[in-house]
Amino acid sequence: MSDLETRTNQLADLITANLGTKGRDFDGQIRRLGRTLPRSLRRDAALISKARAIQSHPKLAGRIDPRKLDRAFSRLADYFEKIDPWERRRAFAFSVLHSFGFGMLALLILTLAVVWWRGLL
Repeated sequence: MSDLETRTNQLADLITANLGTKGRDFDGQIRRLGRTLPRSLRRDAALISKARAIQSHPKLAGRIDPRKLDRAFSRLADYFEKIDPWERRRAFAFSVLHSFGFGMLALLILTLAVVWWRGLL
């Protein structure tokens, strides 16, 4: 297994651990993440995918810029390491509770308005 594949598998493991995104490989995970990634990181992931695709071709493999590839790997790894899975779950739970609470408040106000309008209050 080449260094490129090893580093790509490490990134895929980070994605699975911190984001819970499943996919057959790195490319599948990046496709699933889609626009949840910032544009610059999507470009970095595309660079890595392109490098993986042309690495087996002897003439094209020389066109891969190792410095750009290293920067892309380090930026993606930094981004995925900073993600706290529990914080994401907590934020999602608060968002759901907030939406539910707002809906209940709106229902209460509407009910009181109808009761007042009908003269029952």
